[in-house]
Amino acid sequence: MPTSLPPGPRPLPVVGNALQLPHDFLHRTLGQWAQSFGDLIFLRVFRQPTLVINSLQAAKELLEVKGAKYSDRSPFHLMRIIGFDVAVPFLPYGEQWRRSRKWIQASFVDQAALVRWQPMQREVTTELLSRLAQTPEDFVVHIRHCISTLLLDSTYGRIRGDAVLQASEAILQGFVESGSPAAALVDHFPCLQYIPSWMPFSVLKADIWALRPTMRRLTDELFQKAKAMMEEENESDSFIASLLQQRSSISSLGSDQMEEEEEIKSVAITLYLGMRKTEIVLKTFILAMTIHQDVYAKAQETIDEVVGNTRLPELSDRQSLPYVDAILKEVYRINVPLPISLPRRLNEDDQFRDFHIPKGTWAISNLWQVHAILLVEQMGNDANYYSDADAFRPERFIDPATGLSTGLDPKDYIFSFGRRACPGQRFADDSLWLVIASIIATFDIKRTVDDNGREVTPPMAFSPGLTSHPREFTCLMRPRSQHALDLIMDLGSSGSALRTAAECG
Repeated sequence: MPTSLPPGPRPLPVVGNALQLPHDFLHRTLGQWAQSFGDLIFLRVFRQPTLVINSLQAAKELLEVKGAKYSDRSPFHLMRIIGFDVAVPFLPYGEQWRRSRKWIQASFVDQAALVRWQPMQREVTTELLSRLAQTPEDFVVHIRHCISTLLLDSTYGRIRGDAVLQASEAILQGFVESGSPAAALVDHFPCLQYIPSWMPFSVLKADIWALRPTMRRLTDELFQKAKAMMEEENESDSFIASLLQQRSSISSLGSDQMEEEEEIKSVAITLYLGMRKTEIVLKTFILAMTIHQDVYAKAQETIDEVVGNTRLPELSDRQSLPYVDAILKEVYRINVPLPISLPRRLNEDDQFRDFHIPKGTWAISNLWQVHAILLVEQMGNDANYYSDADAFRPERFIDPATGLSTGLDPKDYIFSFGRRACPGQRFADDSLWLVIASIIATFDIKRTVDDNGREVTPPMAFSPGLTSHPREFTCLMRPRSQHALDLIMDLGSSGSALRTAAECG
């Protein structure tokens, strides 16, 4: 029976490998270590044993084949403090997690459920196009508004207003900022949470403590509005309404009613977590198209041939537009929004290859490195797909002989693996494809020019942090033609009229 641990850098006394882990671009450091130690790296972060998984093969064998062992979560003290411990990604592996995930899958995975969302996805996408046509320089703001609206509408129904969107964005930003290295120390040394925020050595500032009650107020308000909407109008076009309708007899359950409603609210919180990653994908797409004008022009030609110019692309066109699909796959590949997955806790000892992995180990996937190792391993098998790893080349996902999709789909790893994979990935992928195809069909994306009239090509560069955002850049977006603008405005006016009618009842 194997007794040796996987290889890794030598730990120091007390702190283990903690001081060797950089605050910025941790995934790159772990990727460099993979060249020395292999696709499995064993670390100790203070007292916490941690396994870093750097290859697709190892990730699938451990997190999918052995998913029952590798699907638990440690109790994250920081998430409890800010109020996200009840969200599905942070729940321990158990009955509540299974029940909550099943609810999400029923609304965002089943094909019939996905079809139900398509009118809303089209409406929100058209609203984005209208906003881009009016103030294209604010494309980042418009993308954020689009994603927030998409997720709030699908979760709670047509509950709109700038105040709601701003509050949701503030909560999400607070969640991202709470993941600072100092605050994360609470998960290794829980006693640090008891140091008052006003003291010099406090790792938890006042705004972190304020996040939980702020989120609680907003989620309570949105839940009550969604519930009232369903009761008054028999509204079922939302995740919350669907759950409440399925449990229409809940009022007879007495004290259990409040408990189950709290669980539904907790599941709804989960959908907040998808906002930032979806936004990152769209910003990466616009950055890539600003740089690679030839790719964008080819995509426009493809859409013109298949869709024409009298309507916008629909999800039903997706199979007929493999090049647009390939662009989205290449965007996923070139910039994984969450480079390192959330840690999973091994709930019993495991033996893998020639290694012993002890119970209680945290297993994390370096999603950024998964693809890089795959490229090296498979280079000789398919030069078309696996060459030019640093280049933005959608053609790697197109079979040159048939013109159809081919190669490894990045969706197989960027949404994580096995039982902890993102349950809303199909909804997110559909929404992203529709937005990208609609922008290609109606807008030109050009580079800006400097004072000397020379084009400015932005770098394909990303900011450090838990999520990988494109660094700030500029571009010129404008409707392709007057006809495209008229189409956007006509569809936007129709959507606004329908929305007004719905809101007025």
